[in-house]
Amino acid sequence: MKSRFILFLVFCIVFALLQIPVIHQFFTNVQTEVVAWLSDAEKYRENKGLEALRAVSKITFPELNSSQLAYLEDVTSSTQKLQKFYQLYCIGDDKNPFIYGVKMNYFCEQVALSGLLQGH
Repeated sequence: MKSRFILFLVFCIVFALLQIPVIHQFFTNVQTEVVAWLSDAEKYRENKGLEALRAVSKITFPELNSSQLAYLEDVTSSTQKLQKFYQLYCIGDDKNPFIYGVKMNYFCEQVALSGLLQGH
């Protein structure tokens, strides 16, 4: 019973403080910063995953020419581009002029295993 009263009292104090413009602005700024930080943390995870996918591709396919490497760099520059690539060439039936055959199958497998397509 005592803990409920304390919890109610804390709630009332916080509510009353939020009615003061300066404190309201402070909490709004804190909320904005936390959301930005969480967004940056998610982007960091995605960028590390994309970087790892590029590294695996370069190691696995050392014989790729400069245009093929540039193409892979572009495809792995964002999760949106990777998703589009995966839909067109791994799931869809389109033919890719840069990567094909065993290399395409392996790259599609690595993309699927990377976890970068979840949530997109």
